[in-house]
Amino acid sequence: MNSITGSKISLATSLFFGWVWIIASFAIPVLILWAIFGHGRWYYPIIALVVGGFCKSLCREYKNQYENMLYDSTGKDYASE
Repeated sequence: MNSITGSKISLATSLFFGWVWIIASFAIPVLILWAIFGHGRWYYPIIALVVGGFCKSLCREYKNQYENMLYDSTGKDYASE
């Protein structure tokens, strides 16, 4: 696999985990209100927090990998800029 294809796959994976993180961050207050006023369980917001944090870290790592692979694929020397 060449660097361009790898960087596109890393970008797509980063976007996926980024959206999971965003959805989890919006779900946490809803789940807390559901636990307080409804019949929800208290471990649902905790699970959403853990999954959101894990997906946030994966999103950042895949974004860094995307940038590094894209930099390697260009073959340019950016040190002179």
